[in-house]
Amino acid sequence: MKPIIFSFLAASIGLALLLVVWLGGRAGWFPQPTYFIEIAIITMATSAYLYRILTKMTDPQVFVNVYLLTIAMKLLFFSVLLFVLRFLEPEAIMPNALFLLIAYIVFTALEVVVLFKRAAQ
Repeated sequence: MKPIIFSFLAASIGLALLLVVWLGGRAGWFPQPTYFIEIAIITMATSAYLYRILTKMTDPQVFVNVYLLTIAMKLLFFSVLLFVLRFLEPEAIMPNALFLLIAYIVFTALEVVVLFKRAAQ
């Protein structure tokens, strides 16, 4: 899959996540995260960017090492983001953290599925 198609797919999934969170928050099913738009954009952009980097890898050993490094870097980056959100709005940390975790899992699963299909070819 070309990186531009992956970016379009990631944006579509991100918009679907935004819609679900917005509708669920308005309906009162769960507390709406205060930074859900920013979190969705950040997770979409990092996922698309890292996919672009990973598609350029040709050596399988380098690919595995770089992929593991990207996972570690994403976890570190999102931990720092949660730390910052904790100080910006401490009363809304739970909905923001939960949405960040869900978005991280969704976009990581998307990356794994697409990269696995690419590797299987």
